[in-house]
Amino acid sequence: MIQRLFLVVFSVLALACSGLAAGTRLVLVGVMSDSHCGLKHAVAGPDAAKCVIGCASKDADYVLVSDGKIYKFEKKNAFYKNFAGKNVEVVGTLTDGAFGMMDLSVVELDGDPPKNLHLYDGTVRVTGGKYTLESEGKVYQVDGQTGVDVDAMLKGLVGQPADLIGTLDGDTIHLHDAQSR
Repeated sequence: MIQRLFLVVFSVLALACSGLAAGTRLVLVGVMSDSHCGLKHAVAGPDAAKCVIGCASKDADYVLVSDGKIYKFEKKNAFYKNFAGKNVEVVGTLTDGAFGMMDLSVVELDGDPPKNLHLYDGTVRVTGGKYTLESEGKVYQVDGQTGVDVDAMLKGLVGQPADLIGTLDGDTIHLHDAQSR
């Protein structure tokens, strides 16, 4: 009896721990830096780009600096050189402070990076010309931030699972970016 109880408790704990290790899918905005300089490159610019490329060509890894924190990437990849010292938006799964290579998106941002972006996943729908996102039993209206063409971004995603990146105002997502899942 005690062995069965121990086995049940152990199984529940193992399942709980495996769920924690799975990681969290999210969006972060920041500057592509390197592991040697880290927070030194919290502001994008040509000097930051030159330094990051130099350090990464030696033995430093690329990292994301966002809101005073450093986030690693699971593997060193020459792909990140394209974003060195630039403002970027990273969408991916963060596990133990590192982004995995699977299902990872990195996009260069023009100008100042937007604040308070969040990732909303669900199914895109359109009714009466208005876009919505159905997520976990809730329906959000979708409109665009200044300069965002919602129709161009969402037209090809209708009826499909998608990630919408934006800010939330009540039940409305102000869209910044969108991608299929």
